[in-house]
Amino acid sequence: MYVFIQLLCFIGLVVFGVWNGMVEPRLISDEHINAVGAELIRLYPDPNLEAFARQEKAWYNGDGAEQGYWYRVRKAVWVLT
Repeated sequence: MYVFIQLLCFIGLVVFGVWNGMVEPRLISDEHINAVGAELIRLYPDPNLEAFARQEKAWYNGDGAEQGYWYRVRKAVWVLT
């Protein structure tokens, strides 16, 4: 019984990690990502560096969904410039 509970906790953590790091950031629409990228291009002289700094901050905070979000924004900035 104890092993089953430990296995269940482990599987739950894996599912949460996959959801938080991979699935949730992809649920944000491309229009929103492109709009944020365009806003960074308009406001900052080096928008890719700004998006990278925000992605790195999310990494230090341990926020996988936010990190994936800023990674997508960085890709949009790269395409738009």
